[in-house]
Amino acid sequence: MLIKTNQALLDHEPPNKTPNPLKQKTTPALHYQSFHFILTFILQLLVSGLPLPSHAESQKSSAQDESFLSHSLPAQSGTKWLVRYRVIFPKNYQPQQIHSVVYFLHGRGGNRFNLEELGVLQKLDSLVEKHGKVPFIIIAPECNSCYWMNAALIDERWGDVVTQDLIEDVEKKFLVYHQPQGRLLAGISMGGHGALQLVLNYPLVFGAVAAHSPVFRTQEEATRDFSNQFGTGDLFQQRDPFSLLLFKNKHLNIPVWLDIGGSDFSFRNTQNFANLIQKLGFQGELHIGEDPIGAHSTGYWSYHLGTYLEWYWNQLSKSCIVGCAIESP
Repeated sequence: MLIKTNQALLDHEPPNKTPNPLKQKTTPALHYQSFHFILTFILQLLVSGLPLPSHAESQKSSAQDESFLSHSLPAQSGTKWLVRYRVIFPKNYQPQQIHSVVYFLHGRGGNRFNLEELGVLQKLDSLVEKHGKVPFIIIAPECNSCYWMNAALIDERWGDVVTQDLIEDVEKKFLVYHQPQGRLLAGISMGGHGALQLVLNYPLVFGAVAAHSPVFRTQEEATRDFSNQFGTGDLFQQRDPFSLLLFKNKHLNIPVWLDIGGSDFSFRNTQNFANLIQKLGFQGELHIGEDPIGAHSTGYWSYHLGTYLEWYWNQLSKSCIVGCAIESP
């Protein structure tokens, strides 16, 4: 287990601008060759059934909206619940090449655009500049304040949405690995809690997990603020990461990243959780209070986002080099 203290995480420098190849002079013959190549490429994508993103081989990282009708949420006026998510593509993304996936869960009151607001596109550009390529796309779903769980007292199964409906939709639309080793689950704040809870309750879905400034709640706090989601007694224990490890015989048998700033209101609870997984012998990188002034804020997450992406890259660049294959849906 790697534990680091009192050392600020490093951020990445922004990438240098590259010249636009479209501004270079070409001959009529080259115009025809280029047109023929592009037309052939488009026809191949249409035949394959894969999406046809306008950003293919883009000089910068980009994003687009996607959505699906969920099987795990209650119908509204006879219509299935529409779940929206962002797909974030690294610079030079090539849709005909297979990628791993980072599923990223936002915090309480957030939305699918939060990662872009933190500067993820620029950070991805920097990651590509450093490593030459990024082997993953990022999927950022939206649920407002669902706590990313199958609710205890209302018919909203957001745990099933993430681990079943969302993954099914992504794997239909994009060329990605279908194995746990090709999926990483991460989240901020409420999403950090959700990421830990989901990998404990769905142990065969993801190959690594990252919780950034997770907010752990006592049963009293959960009952006061999120009673419909958590419930009480055994219902609470089925949704609380502490209880899942201590009382429900759940295990963290995948790589874990856990970080929180020293000035975060949830620092003590996160420190206790780090101590627990260390005592239980689980493997992980624990960055507890390394940033002594780090608060529960967009400033903290934006500053460290480059380091988060680097860890995702390290996990996913090595996980599917051997042993992953495309499975039929």
